[in-house]
Amino acid sequence: STGRIAEWVLALSPRSHRLFDQTQADIIERASADIRFRIVYTDDSRRRAMLRELQTRGADTREIRWLRSPTGSDPWTCDFFLQGRSADGGSIAYLHHPDHYARAWGPQRASDPHVYLRGLSATQTIVTRFRGEGGQVVADENRAFVSRTVLETALAQRDVTSEQDLRTHLEAAWGLPVTWINTAQLDEGRHLDVCLMTAGRRRVVLGSPRLTARLLEASSPRVWERVEREVRAGAAATGINAGAGLSVMLHEQARSAPRQQAFERLRADLEAHGYSVTEVPFLAFGGRDDPMRLVLSYTNVVQDERDGVHTVYLPSYGVDVLDRHAENAWSKLGYRVVPVRALGAAMHGGSIRCLSQVRKLSGRAEPRDTP
Repeated sequence: STGRIAEWVLALSPRSHRLFDQTQADIIERASADIRFRIVYTDDSRRRAMLRELQTRGADTREIRWLRSPTGSDPWTCDFFLQGRSADGGSIAYLHHPDHYARAWGPQRASDPHVYLRGLSATQTIVTRFRGEGGQVVADENRAFVSRTVLETALAQRDVTSEQDLRTHLEAAWGLPVTWINTAQLDEGRHLDVCLMTAGRRRVVLGSPRLTARLLEASSPRVWERVEREVRAGAAATGINAGAGLSVMLHEQARSAPRQQAFERLRADLEAHGYSVTEVPFLAFGGRDDPMRLVLSYTNVVQDERDGVHTVYLPSYGVDVLDRHAENAWSKLGYRVVPVRALGAAMHGGSIRCLSQVRKLSGRAEPRDTP
């Protein structure tokens, strides 16, 4: 959770995507001036479009390094590998099982991770039997929380012989104890980081559907219709058919008793491991095969620490009552909040952390709570 961001890798979507571009331009424009951005792209027209957008905003583009990928660029850069630190504070990229990339994206794209790694200098690479995506792991200096999907995939592909086999391998590679989290019960198999994030000093931030329902229902009798308008506008701009009765579906998901019970069990498990839990809103619906996999996540964040100031780049979705509550929650944990518009990514089931790979230098202090 701690550490100063030195380099930040983003990747442009292959096709023009206004809302994705808006999120990435917000990040570059609002980030600390000494962060070096590396942007992966395939088509020169996409690079020129992003450059124009940044110049229109007055952003300094001189230090951006553009990395061309001959096989295609995927904006979900967090999925390619995990970032970690060695005992001496150096940066490590834990590459997935070599077959993972070829099976996930095809043999012609098996080398794609190395294009993204070019944006992270002084980074050691280690190949592990981890077969999954970066969003399936959330860790701090004490523990790694890992989606059980990683275990199930490794067993199905016969990468490991047992749960203990994989646990031993990951704990040796990462130097942290591993705790499995059943994300299928939480959110229909989405990544763990859309509903859970560490915040230093044995604190975690957890998404809560029940909190979301309470906030929306208390704010205005017609708040669900306003949420639906925001989501429909984003879906239209993203080229997605949101379907009929969206506000009803949103309401049902926020009030889902089985889902909330799963979150309550997770909260109890986290507290049993000695973590204090701060709740933030969380709203999601849609599975992998649905045209829209909406997720309003306030844990899918990027954290930075410099000169004793802790910053969180926090998604905002234009749903004021939820955005404000999340900002206040992170502020009380001692963070300076930088909001980033992320509705476009939300329509595809992700947010800021999903779009990012960062290399951090070792941090010196943990964020402190504020009254």
